[in-house]
Amino acid sequence: MKRNKIRYILLSMVVLFSLSACEIETHDNDKLDGFWHLEKVDTIATGGVCDMSKEFVFWSVQSMFVEVSERSQVGENKYIFSFSHRDGKLMLFDARLSDRRKDDPEVKDSTVLQPYGISKLRETFEVMQLTGSKMQLKSETLLLVFRKF
Repeated sequence: MKRNKIRYILLSMVVLFSLSACEIETHDNDKLDGFWHLEKVDTIATGGVCDMSKEFVFWSVQSMFVEVSERSQVGENKYIFSFSHRDGKLMLFDARLSDRRKDDPEVKDSTVLQPYGISKLRETFEVMQLTGSKMQLKSETLLLVFRKF
């Protein structure tokens, strides 16, 4: 009986120390988290509209990263950004090509990002709308309209 009590105390201490040594990192991206389909791109200066609803351009938001990709291509390129979302702004930065074999190289030319509605390597969007199913982001030159997939 005394032996079981000692085991119980030791086991409790091990569990307690194990839990206190771990820090669980969480991110509260709220409605921003998820898989977003780029449906429409409006050019602010000209009023031009590009219907993207039949295309397969997606932004995936999870934890501290945004991944942008075009899902219909074989051997598609995916790009990963770190991001900040606060005060009605979404800032994308630290653009990288998703290629684990090459240690996710840094993107140096912003033109490869244009098919995803991103004009600069460090882009700031005003969050015009963000619900559980719709998102609108406005940059200096474009208005991007998304639907949650």
